[in-house]
Amino acid sequence: ELNQNIYFDRIELLTEEAQAVLFKIVERRELNLAEEEKIIFNGRFFFSAERVLLEKVKELKFRKDLFQKLQLVRIDLPSLNNVLLSFLTKYVNVLIFLSLL
Repeated sequence: ELNQNIYFDRIELLTEEAQAVLFKIVERRELNLAEEEKIIFNGRFFFSAERVLLEKVKELKFRKDLFQKLQLVRIDLPSLNNVLLSFLTKYVNVLIFLSLL
């Protein structure tokens, strides 16, 4: 029995076979290792993706049933590049303004 949280990064890169295995694990909350050996998960699953998974589903490159199973809480975060660029732009404008005073 596993009472840990499990984090899966960049799930959009999973192969069809890996998506099928992940779907079974998330749905059943267990992983069969051998005929008589299995791990039961009592923790939480966390997933992240660099690309919008809905686009992958529409392109038939990501399983719709897995997407629906994972779509409990969605948090869209801006790219770190965009955040950094926005911050630097504002900061540089403030510095320029202050240097003109």
